[in-house]
Amino acid sequence: MINNYFEQDYSREQEIKKAYDKAYHAKDEQAMDECREQMKALRQGQEGKGRTYVQVYKLYEEMKERGNDRIDLGGSLTLWDDRIPQTLEALKAYGITEFTYSSTATDALNQAMIFQSLGCKLQGLITIKKWTKDFHTREYETTAALAFTF
Repeated sequence: MINNYFEQDYSREQEIKKAYDKAYHAKDEQAMDECREQMKALRQGQEGKGRTYVQVYKLYEEMKERGNDRIDLGGSLTLWDDRIPQTLEALKAYGITEFTYSSTATDALNQAMIFQSLGCKLQGLITIKKWTKDFHTREYETTAALAFTF
């Protein structure tokens, strides 16, 4: 389960981007400015919910952009050992009950052990779309990830 606020914000962001794209192609500067203001207001609303909300929303946004069904704590996120407890608490606070970990860092298995020591349960290996795209197809490349639940 994922907090509905994330989906609402993501849907609103997509609406604004779509309207901006339409205005851009129509060379409608006024409509583009309105879209910029709407995006600014959306970001300010997110910031008003706190730093943790913004951080988890970014992970949610990446998940949606890539077409994954779980937030990934690897890839574009640099996760230091001492930040793992805070990161997991933030996910829990927003109702996230499962996530993946696709880091290829040399200490990735040690970090996976930290997840388990903090109560996460390893569900197995799955394939996810990572943050890089294939140069020719422009599709997200895939990678293996550890699937965890709380």
